[in-house]
Amino acid sequence: MAAFLKTAEFTRNHEFKIKYIKRNHAVICPEYKADGGDYVVVVPWFLIIGSPYPIQIYLYACEKYSANPSRSQRWAAEDTRIKFELETFAHTTLGRAFKSLDEFQKRSLERRFGRGVKFSNGVVEPSSLDSKTIDGGEANPPKGIRSFPSVDDTAARRKIVLKFLHPFCETAKKASAEAAGREFVKCFYDKTRQLLL
Repeated sequence: MAAFLKTAEFTRNHEFKIKYIKRNHAVICPEYKADGGDYVVVVPWFLIIGSPYPIQIYLYACEKYSANPSRSQRWAAEDTRIKFELETFAHTTLGRAFKSLDEFQKRSLERRFGRGVKFSNGVVEPSSLDSKTIDGGEANPPKGIRSFPSVDDTAARRKIVLKFLHPFCETAKKASAEAAGREFVKCFYDKTRQLLL
């Protein structure tokens, strides 16, 4: 990164707003023009562009929901709101984050094991099938059926997401959620060279 910054030309700053511990914060991210003409915005590890909260809040909420199979998204969202001293944190926000993390995990596994991957009870099984299944069911329900998933509907997906979040959970037991989030994002990037979420 240091070598890039020596040859790149600063063009402008981008400002992103996030909510964290009773306050709104502005995160300033510089944009540079590289020698080849590409524009690069330097983004800190905790920022998800277009999202109102830093990544550790979403990771914490998804872990809380995944690790408590008898509890609802509303319960996990309320726990997250209290933990991070937020004015609001809706269960629908948790639902979207959980779905995004679940889909990201599936794409990550498909890249490692190929397209025919079967997800069963939180375990990845390479398969000769050309489609993905979750616990023997369809990965995508038929179009036209719209309902909010129940606790039972997400049981298998929770196991998969919890296994994916295991490094975050273990670090969070020993350190703050911020340190755990930073370590999780760094380790994931080191392994895959991709940004999380």
